Amino acid sequence: MQIPRFFISSQDIEPNVISIAETSLPYSFTIKSASIIKQITLVLRLRAGNIIRLLNNSGELWECSLVNLVKKNITCQVIKIEKQIQAKLPSFTVIIPLIKGSRFDFCLEKLTEIGTDQIIPLITERTVIKANEGLSNHKRSRWQTILKESAEQCERWTIPLIVEPIKFKQCLQSLTIKHKFNVGFICIERADVLALRSALDELNDEAPNQVSVLLGPEGGFTNEEIDLAIKSGWKSVSLGPRILRSETAAIYSLALISSHFEN
Repeated sequence: MQIPRFFISSQDIEPNVISIAETSLPYSFTIKSASIIKQITLVLRLRAGNIIRLLNNSGELWECSLVNLVKKNITCQVIKIEKQIQAKLPSFTVIIPLIKGSRFDFCLEKLTEIGTDQIIPLITERTVIKANEGLSNHKRSRWQTILKESAEQCERWTIPLIVEPIKFKQCLQSLTIKHKFNVGFICIERADVLALRSALDELNDEAPNQVSVLLGPEGGFTNEEIDLAIKSGWKSVSLGPRILRSETAAIYSLALISSHFEN
């Protein structure tokens, strides 16, 4: 049986400490988070003696035994601590335009599973949803929940970062692209440019620190946006002969990038 995993913050437990030394074991604490308590008691129906794993989103995992379960708090005991082994991989950033409905939510889930480290919602000239439309606190909270639950499901050590939506020019200014250390690809369609897979193969043997991929909205980037990105150091690439939806392009491009470096 898969051991349940939950990300915690200092507000979720008492004492409010989310990093401990192995010399402190066994270490007892109380879970106060209503959502985690609901998952443990009502959804998973765990009992005293069952094991859960808690992650602090900073590369530390606690393996815990449930000691006492009541409605408003759960007492646990940390029996083992694991530290994340850092793989020598670049940081992956996906810049995707705001899109309507559940498609953006679906994209967040899949990008998390594939391995993105950062997601930047983008506002372009042709983006259907603008920054001032529908970005309520509820929607932002839902994005965070999707990322957290997806990271728990696929057994990640950390939750991807998602930032506030940003305009195209500001995005280019915020990401400094230097081809040796920070590589950026802008995906365009109907153009005679190198395929993303081939562009990845052309990189030097030394992996860059960061790889970013920039996806356009339905209708694509304007010529002005493409020119501005190329002047800023981004490499124009193609995802193939078919025209993909924004969320499909984001998922496909990250899959190519992550598999290139992970293999």
